[in-house]
Amino acid sequence: MVSLHHIAEKWARTILFKAGLDGEPRPKYGEETLAVVTYGLEVALGALGEVAAVVGAGALLKVFPEVMAAFLTQAMYRLGSGGAHCTAYYRCLISSLVALLLIAGSARYLEKIMPDWGIRGLTLAVTLVALAVVARWAPADTPANPITNPLRRRSLRRLSFLFLAGWTNFVLLTVGKIKASVLYASIVAVLLQTVTVTPLGYRLIMKVDRILGGKV
Repeated sequence: MVSLHHIAEKWARTILFKAGLDGEPRPKYGEETLAVVTYGLEVALGALGEVAAVVGAGALLKVFPEVMAAFLTQAMYRLGSGGAHCTAYYRCLISSLVALLLIAGSARYLEKIMPDWGIRGLTLAVTLVALAVVARWAPADTPANPITNPLRRRSLRRLSFLFLAGWTNFVLLTVGKIKASVLYASIVAVLLQTVTVTPLGYRLIMKVDRILGGKV
């Protein structure tokens, strides 16, 4: 199977290499620059693919507002918290898409069974859990992206706390102003993202990765 990394590397070589007088390709820059451009393209292509999949699935299944609320919430929270993910792009895409759709379905169900006061109570409960998890485990790194710099770790943990503070206030202030299912989707997304920061979350993601064809 052609991987996203190979596609990004091919594009990077096309960008950074030019033909010499004999028609043979000549590098404009070194291998280090090639690696940097490849990584940037891989991230960009991956993000575009994920956004397209999320938008398409949400629109097709008519849960677009809830899916986007969960997607944006997780994306912002993950910037500081880090967390477990699958070992290949397509497995990450599949698992993320399934999780977002499940979140959207859960949000629709919660909207039916819980009034607005439930949003406030659940938000505060999830925030308390998330603060404890962030203080203990965030930022959670991976073998592909280790966080070894103490200053960077403190900065990312601080970013996670700032996100949780801002997010909690936003949800509490918009109860009754934004559709309940959208807020519930954001709440469940924070809870799920918090789980991926913990050792339990890493074990669960490893199992999902193996189920989807990852190496043991």
